[in-house]
Amino acid sequence: MATALSAFLPYVMPYVDGCPDIVAEQAILRASIEFCERTQYWRYDLSPITPVKNIKEYTLSLPSGSAISSVEDPVYHAGTEISLVTRDWLSKNVANWKTITKSKAEYIYVPEPGKIRLVPYPSETSVGALEVSVILKPKPDATTIPDVLFDEYFECISEGAKYKLFSIPKKDWSDTESSLIAKAIFDDGIEGAVSKSKSGFKTEDRRNKVRAHYY
Repeated sequence: MATALSAFLPYVMPYVDGCPDIVAEQAILRASIEFCERTQYWRYDLSPITPVKNIKEYTLSLPSGSAISSVEDPVYHAGTEISLVTRDWLSKNVANWKTITKSKAEYIYVPEPGKIRLVPYPSETSVGALEVSVILKPKPDATTIPDVLFDEYFECISEGAKYKLFSIPKKDWSDTESSLIAKAIFDDGIEGAVSKSKSGFKTEDRRNKVRAHYY
């Protein structure tokens, strides 16, 4: 399920008098993207992918309105770990990596966002599937974000949006001092989300409360 960006407006608009809703929603979206990039909080397990004979690249099927921030390492093929590597690493360490084939891939690299390439590429269609997990972020034209981000981090993301709005110069709502305060709250919330994400989302490790700051 997803929450509309407009759901954040009651937590943002009272602080930016005269700001159009559309400008505020753009700031909310930018704050949401930054939150996801910095925290790696939005994790998603893709539907299993079957490697097909002679097919090198595979497009990843993502939830609507999302974009890939990164592919998690490792990827699994029928229970076997496959390392995620770079193109430069392949060029230096694997001879003829563009043309070799095997029944199972040994490496995976990302040729462009939203795609993975198998190295070696399949010499036969596999009986086992690839299990790929990714870190997501909202697309630049998204109108919603996952419910969990709103439910657990609406304060943090709202402060991120306010920080970005206060920083816009020569507006009725421009305020350098308030921008610095909002950024500090935003950064604190991100720090807590990073800790929670790294802990495997254990309840006892949750630190999603932001520290007290005052405008």
